[in-house]
Order: sequence, then structure tokens, then C-alpha cells
Amino acid sequence: MGIPEEMKLFDRDKIVEMWSKRDFIEESFKDSDYISSGKTIIAGEPASWVKFSNVQEVPMGTFYGCMLIYNILYKEYIVQIQYMVGDIKNNSKQGAIKAMDKYEMLFKLLASKLYIYT
Repeated sequence: MGIPEEMKLFDRDKIVEMWSKRDFIEESFKDSDYISSGKTIIAGEPASWVKFSNVQEVPMGTFYGCMLIYNILYKEYIVQIQYMVGDIKNNSKQGAIKAMDKYEMLFKLLASKLYIYT
């Protein structure tokens, strides 16, 4: 996704800062529960991350999940990486958060090893 024209008026670091603020995240993901967020560097580019839990209605019923999302500014593009987990045996908010705790380090490692080829 290309960076919208309005965003090009802002400094890249300001955009990443905005993406990692709790109030921005809570406004963007209204049906979710904020857990944590921050800034990082991925593939040598400024990036933000956010972790939250949510509940979704899916064809099989209600699904509780926990997500870890990275937003990376690369040249004139926004690159997003999303990881979502849930626990079918313990399909609850706490079950999803525990599942994320189990795999979060793997997801961080995968994000840190991202290379963007152009």
C-alpha cells in the first residue's frame, strides 16, 4: 500500500510514533483490547508494532484471537506483517493471550529477519 498523500506531509519518524501510541491504536481497532505497542527497526526501516486481543464472529462461531502487527515504512510504501493466534481448546481472551505468549518470540524473530528486495 502506498503512503497516502496526507501522510507525506509528516516526518517518517512522526508517522511511526503516531502508529505506536495507545490512543491511535484504540481508535483504529475499536473492537479490540490494547495490550502493548512500541517502535522498532525492521529491514533497516522505521517500524511500529502493536499487540491486542479481539473477538470475531466466524462461520464456525465466535473466535478469540491475539494479534501482533508490524507496520513498516519502506520508501513510499507501508508494509504490514500480521500474526494472529488463538487457542481452539481454550477459546477465550485469556486462551488467545497465552497462545500469543507462547509464539511471540518466534514472530519477533521472523519480523527481524525480513528482507525487502526491490
